Amino acid sequence: MAYEAGSGDTARVEMDALQTRARKALETADKAFKDKLLFDDLFQKQAEIFYQERADFTRTYSSGDERYEGVYSVEPMLMRRDLAQNLGAMLRPRGRDWFRAVAKPEAVMKDDEAKRWCEDATKTLRNIVYSPSANFSKAMAESDHDYVTFGNAVIAHPYNLMQTGILFKCLHLKDVAWSKNAEGKVDTLHHRLHLTLRQAAQLFGLERLPAEWKREIDQGHLEAKKIVYRCTMPFDPLGYDPKERKLRGAEYMAVYAAKGVKEPGIGSGEFLTFPYTVRIWMDVSDEPYGRSPCTSVALSDGRMLNISESAMIEGLEKAVRPPLIAKKGIIQGALSLQADTVTFVSEDYDYRLGDPLTPVQSGDPRYGMEFVQFQTERLGREFFVNLLKRLPDKEMTAYEAAEWVEQYVIEAAPLFEPMEAENAMLMDSVFKRAMAKGAFGAVLPDGSIDGLPEALSEADIDFEFETPLSDALRKLKAAQFDQVLGRVTALIATQHPEAMDAIDNVDFDEALRDAMEGIAPAKWQRKKDDVEAIREQRAEAQNAAKMEAMAMEAGKAALSAKPENLRTVGDAIGGAMLEPGIGAV
Repeated sequence: MAYEAGSGDTARVEMDALQTRARKALETADKAFKDKLLFDDLFQKQAEIFYQERADFTRTYSSGDERYEGVYSVEPMLMRRDLAQNLGAMLRPRGRDWFRAVAKPEAVMKDDEAKRWCEDATKTLRNIVYSPSANFSKAMAESDHDYVTFGNAVIAHPYNLMQTGILFKCLHLKDVAWSKNAEGKVDTLHHRLHLTLRQAAQLFGLERLPAEWKREIDQGHLEAKKIVYRCTMPFDPLGYDPKERKLRGAEYMAVYAAKGVKEPGIGSGEFLTFPYTVRIWMDVSDEPYGRSPCTSVALSDGRMLNISESAMIEGLEKAVRPPLIAKKGIIQGALSLQADTVTFVSEDYDYRLGDPLTPVQSGDPRYGMEFVQFQTERLGREFFVNLLKRLPDKEMTAYEAAEWVEQYVIEAAPLFEPMEAENAMLMDSVFKRAMAKGAFGAVLPDGSIDGLPEALSEADIDFEFETPLSDALRKLKAAQFDQVLGRVTALIATQHPEAMDAIDNVDFDEALRDAMEGIAPAKWQRKKDDVEAIREQRAEAQNAAKMEAMAMEAGKAALSAKPENLRTVGDAIGGAMLEPGIGAV
């Protein structure tokens, strides 16, 4: 990860180059965070309504602060929580292969060896990301809440300190700023790390820390907080000659720059792929940061709901403990409204004039309750509650199931399509770096992978991300197969010669393979060559059985035949030799 010093003059040149790049990186990072201030203000307003735990973009809290002051309605936070948790359960279901390795072009996946290798690679990568030390589940769950609330989330996934695996971490959006390349892809990211001096020494080594920080450590200030920028980008922007790369095939570099010191450069690193996944839900033209289609439209309703519940609480309080009007001079002593207390009224008061205490008429809180219910229902639509539905709990025909799935695909596409690409990129990045460490076979001197099938040698291996949308599409394909099978069965039942001939138009082998694709593991399907061999063996066995049956029938006929007809029997079975004794007089 970190910069490694050389020796003598070479080390001095490398250190000077590092300091120059670190100063440029700091300038770039400072400008990026300055440009992001407007978005920080937006994120703060969204967090105050929907995600109080993250409401520290423009406001400072102390550890342990409540952060919920002024919140009267929890519905906006519950909507965010429910959608984020449902997305996690639907996109990354435990116990299921929600991603899979595939080879491109698609024709390569027709090769059985390639398909099985990709399936084994999928299992290996699953073990990598779900390793307890990888922190994958926790980081992704946290990112789901950022994604739903702000429309942005950042997952860092570099190697761990020991270089033995991948470490996933969800970064707070207040501490990251990024920019996109000409293709609209995020390829430059500045991460502001808040480290204690002890942590900085662990990450970079004491000898690489700035002189100012070393003096503080000598004074015993190990827990003093410092800021380090980790600026990750392609090689060119900082004038890094590609020939200087220490890691073969590296596409990105990172510079670690300490804030507020004379010589900021404390380390550098190289990466095969971008070590971050920036999840952006909804793009807006010319904006580097995304928007949430939920909170963008629900922000005003969330505020209104909070105000409405505040007013409703006040109305309920007035209904339960109404303000009172007292006639002057009638109440003796202090007025007490607590339980088990007595308020004295003047003895000469004439009750014909009315009660000495009367409540002030106020509004009916039921109107407020109805409005809150209306706002809550609308908030649910804004958070796609209608798209989190499951298959109806009733028996459906293949046609009805296909219709339901097709409608679900149309409705759910805007919700899940952006997530498919982002999570596929995440798995692809992790896969490439795990492959470089030999997780899928030893890396040979020429860079190839030992044991890789020939069909994959020239192919690109990518990852497809499984979502309820892709799952629905596979179910639709399976339902279509069931419909075709039902139609063919109906044609067979007619026993009409032309109907029987029409069945030849259906390639059942191809149709069944398509229907099983993604539903059944590749190992459940036989290789095409094996299927052909089985069919040939079956045909040979059937022919042999047929010939044996014919011989047995002919033998039976011969036993009861007249001697002069034996030669005719022999001719009938193709000249086969009669068994000894047959034909003896």
